[in-house]
Amino acid sequence: GVGFDVGRTPAQPAQAEAGFAQCLMDGGFDVGTPIIRVRTGRLGLAPALRLASQHAAELGRAPAYLCGSGYAGLEEQSHRGADIKISIGQALSEARLSLRRLPGGAAAIEANALLGFVLDKPQSYLYAWPERTLEAEALNIYTALVTRRAAGEPLAYITGRREFWSLDLDVSPATLVPRPETELLVERALRHIPVHRAWKVVDLGTGSGAVALAIASERPHCRVIATDASCDALEVTRQNICRLALSNVKLVQGNWYEPLPRGDRFDMIVSNPPYVASGDPHLSRGDLAWEPATALQAGADGLDAIKTIARQASDHLSREGWLLLEHGCDQGLQVRDILRRAGFHQVQTHLDLAGHERVTEGKP
Repeated sequence: GVGFDVGRTPAQPAQAEAGFAQCLMDGGFDVGTPIIRVRTGRLGLAPALRLASQHAAELGRAPAYLCGSGYAGLEEQSHRGADIKISIGQALSEARLSLRRLPGGAAAIEANALLGFVLDKPQSYLYAWPERTLEAEALNIYTALVTRRAAGEPLAYITGRREFWSLDLDVSPATLVPRPETELLVERALRHIPVHRAWKVVDLGTGSGAVALAIASERPHCRVIATDASCDALEVTRQNICRLALSNVKLVQGNWYEPLPRGDRFDMIVSNPPYVASGDPHLSRGDLAWEPATALQAGADGLDAIKTIARQASDHLSREGWLLLEHGCDQGLQVRDILRRAGFHQVQTHLDLAGHERVTEGKP
C-alpha cells in the first residue's frame, strides 16, 4: 500500500481529500491501508503515483492509497517506521472511505465496530473522544483489520464475535455467522416450549451453538443436545457454553441424527441446516464466499439436508413433539410439501422481519 504527504496542508482539505481519492481510484488504486508514504513535493501527483507503484512492486504488494486531510501536512516519515499520529475521528473517516463499497451503507457502522474492538471501548467512547490520538500499535492493528474487511472477510470472523439473541457468541471460519433472521427459529421454538417444563430439545447442525444456546438460556429447565459433524464447530460451541455458564447443553459429534442416543425421543427438533443450491451464484458473494461450504450447500436444489431431517424426524420425536426448520426465502412451499409427505400435520410457515418465508414447523 502507499500513502501520500502532499507537502503542505491544503487550504480546503475536504476538497483536496476528495480530489486525491478520485484521482487515485480513476488510476486503479484501492483506497485502503498506508504502508509506505511518498512525499509528492514538486513532483506532482502523477509522477508520485508512478513512484508509489514502483515502491509497492518492490515490496510485492498491490498499491493502495489512504487519503484524507488528516494525513495532509504531516512530516515525511522514514522507512524505519516512525509513527503516524492521527486522531480517532480521522482514523474512522479513513476507514469509512476504505469500506465505502460495503452493501447497505454499513461502512460507518463497521468502521466504528472495528475500532471499538481494537480499543476494547464502547461506541460511545468513539463519539465522545474523536480528537484523541491513536497509539501507533492500535492504529496499525486497526488498519490491518479494515483492510481485511475491505477485502470481504466477514466482520464476525475478524473480531471472532457476533451477537445473537442478546448473547455474545464466539464464531470462527468453522461456523456460519449467526444471522438476525435465524432468531425467528428461536422465537418459534420458545412459543412451543412451556417455561417450567423439562423438555428434551435437539439442535441438529448447531455450528456456533447460536440456536441451542439461545433456547437453553431462555428455558433453563430444558435439556438441550446440540449436534454437528464438524469437531471444529463443536469446539466453538463448547467455548460459548463455558463463557455463558450454561449447564443444560450437551454436545455430540456426528451427522444429523447419527450421534443421538438410540431409542431416545425428543419433544422438539430444531435445525438451521444447509439450504443453498450448490450452483447458486450467491455462494461467491459477500459473507457466503468466506463461510464453510458444508454448512451452506445442500445439493442441486438446496433441499437435501431438509429432506433427510424431515424423513427421519418421526423416529426421534415424541408423539406431541415439534420439528422446526429454517430454510431459504423461496423454499417455503417445497418445505411444507416435504413435511407433509413425511407424515407431519399442523404444518405452517412463518415470516421473518423482512416478510420472507423463513421457518416451517409441524408435528408428526
